[in-house]
Amino acid sequence: MSIFQTERFDRSRGEELSWKLPVPPGRYEARLYLAEIWRGTMSPGKRVFDISVEGQVESAVDIYSEVGGDTALVKNFSVNNTDGVIAIDFFRLIENSAVKGIEVIRN
Repeated sequence: MSIFQTERFDRSRGEELSWKLPVPPGRYEARLYLAEIWRGTMSPGKRVFDISVEGQVESAVDIYSEVGGDTALVKNFSVNNTDGVIAIDFFRLIENSAVKGIEVIRN
């Protein structure tokens, strides 16, 4: 539960959230843990962003529209990594992108 009580988010005028995670080449599952915990975005359409994991794009993520407030949401991505880096990028559309946790598991 504690993972969902804090978050990383981008500043409106700052850089987008982005990670380059070094891993040995292979097959992985990347899990992104999300939850809407800020009262200012506790209605549909208040926070919307895109996610890209190794080029796989989840467009127009709206956590509140999917699960409501103060509720966990996990986005899973299957990755066949060949270059030794898993790239995870967020792109704000409305408000700031936000993530509670990232987990990468080798398959």
